[in-house]
Amino acid sequence: MQSPPLICPVSQLPLAPAPPRLVARLQGLARQRALRNEDARLIPEDFTAAWISADRQRAWLVRSGFGDFRPGEAVLLVPEDFAE
Repeated sequence: MQSPPLICPVSQLPLAPAPPRLVARLQGLARQRALRNEDARLIPEDFTAAWISADRQRAWLVRSGFGDFRPGEAVLLVPEDFAE
């Protein structure tokens, strides 16, 4: 039996693993103390991965192997986050 897909709690769209390049970019911003979540709190660089919504608007960070899908914890993404 196949597990149901993960769904963004805000948009209700499917989630996909973030590409390593995006995770590295977000970690770099966190190191510079320039990464905030939707609630405007600074995010520490202790995350190792992320899930992104299909509309590419939000990233949900993974810490200690678990995604943090609590309200306000997502990082809002911008088109530059996906630039090559």
